[in-house]
Amino acid sequence: MLLEKKQYKFRYIKHTLSFDGKGWHMFEDPDGCKHLVTDLHYQKYSFTHNSDYLCWVDKINCKGKIFLEPEHPNHRIGDIVELTILGVFQKKSSKMRSFKITRLQDTNGWQAEYLGSIKLPKGLPVKCKVLRIKKAVLIVVPVF
Repeated sequence: MLLEKKQYKFRYIKHTLSFDGKGWHMFEDPDGCKHLVTDLHYQKYSFTHNSDYLCWVDKINCKGKIFLEPEHPNHRIGDIVELTILGVFQKKSSKMRSFKITRLQDTNGWQAEYLGSIKLPKGLPVKCKVLRIKKAVLIVVPVF
């Protein structure tokens, strides 16, 4: 049985297309159950057929659907990374509350977000700690 917020080894089975043309990555959990992860956010990941990958069980919804977050190919939770500020943007939550986020990027083009605004000019590098990774985006906090 899989538990939320735990990491497990999953086997990558294949990439497949649904009837509507959307792409999906198929993973198999340690119990042999198959799970689909949209390829929308993970196009830069280089999954290899029949290889094992660590995945976080991000969420299990009320219908039992399991949402996975494959381990990032370049960054881990707890890493200190140097990122460049792209800008501060307004974002709306699912409850339509407005808040500011700072979008950042590393030298390889991996995206990151900080909940709040960093009072530094655009393009300036800033060291950040990776708190979480969600849909291939690093969730970070500045380290001064």
